[in-house]
Amino acid sequence: MRILLLSDFHSNERFEQVYEFLKRDRFLDKCKIDSIIVNGNMLGITEMAPGYGHKYNRETFLWDLDKRKIFFYIAPQTTKRFVKAINDEEFEKSRKQLSDLILSFAEERYSWVLSALRKLSKLRHTYFNFGTLESPLHFFVVDELALILGLASGELRDKVEEEELQEIFSRFKQKLEQLSADEHFTYISLKSFEKEDALFIGIPGVANDLENEEDASVQEKLTSDILEEARDKLHGIKAAIICNNVQGITTTDPFQFAPGSESARAFMEQTKQEPFVTVFIQSHRHFMTTHFYKEKNWHFILNNSAVNNGLFNIIEIEGSEVNCWDVDASTGRVIGLQEYDKDKTEYNTPEERLALNYAIPEDIIEERQLKGCEHM
Repeated sequence: MRILLLSDFHSNERFEQVYEFLKRDRFLDKCKIDSIIVNGNMLGITEMAPGYGHKYNRETFLWDLDKRKIFFYIAPQTTKRFVKAINDEEFEKSRKQLSDLILSFAEERYSWVLSALRKLSKLRHTYFNFGTLESPLHFFVVDELALILGLASGELRDKVEEEELQEIFSRFKQKLEQLSADEHFTYISLKSFEKEDALFIGIPGVANDLENEEDASVQEKLTSDILEEARDKLHGIKAAIICNNVQGITTTDPFQFAPGSESARAFMEQTKQEPFVTVFIQSHRHFMTTHFYKEKNWHFILNNSAVNNGLFNIIEIEGSEVNCWDVDASTGRVIGLQEYDKDKTEYNTPEERLALNYAIPEDIIEERQLKGCEHM
């Protein structure tokens, strides 16, 4: 089984770059790809980064963006409504008009996610797990519009009713379920789905800040429920694949990672001796390279994807073996990663860790300009 792993597009432009790459020269056929996982954060132009996402001034980069061009590109219908509205003398006084434009923008952005997923599903069977930037707990999509209009993050939040945004997400979720009726797409957030002896488990990033006790409680309850439901489906499978978009526990010097959920850690501890292959996928925009290692019989793949210049991964599960490759849509390079056993390996610096996964780590550091990067 070979799976294409995508996450963290953050922009329509980056999605189109990767999508066109996948269609080019029969790439999916040549790499024998069976399915595609999109592990969240398709939205989030506020999180865009230049190049491979390291060594840049974030404030300057966002300030210099051609926001008018972005507006027309990512929300053309709302842009037309906005241009018409600002010519209305009453616009600045009308809370209702501004609220309607915010809602129109949010609706259009979620509709784009659906459209993009539909396009991928026509290439290969596609699994989707939403991320914190699609979360109905935060609606960061409103901050996208704030960025475009030159406003501070959060400045538009009180201009629209929460209930109306929730209705938009409910329609989005309903359309995802409808799309799942198609045999080429599966919405796996908050559920598990078995296909070809593999169990896909989707843990979406509902809460962005796990230090917020109330948000963390919501996230933990959802995670606990989905893993409890998945337990009943473990018998007879050959592989269990957790797609996680929840913030993990990370430290540096040296780099260490653990799932942020107590329920997830308990589930993984209880299943570490099972006869099937176990894979934990963690998507996070701050990883500049792929981390690929085995710990307590779980294969960990900490990926970053298209936010970093069009990077994504291929995962292969062959019997008891798991393999992983980086694919760079900008250069066309495909790089095989070496898996290391974290229980038996020590490293002290990011460079030492990188050398465990990449045969020529110096090339990766130079190409992605990672010298001095803690999140290498």
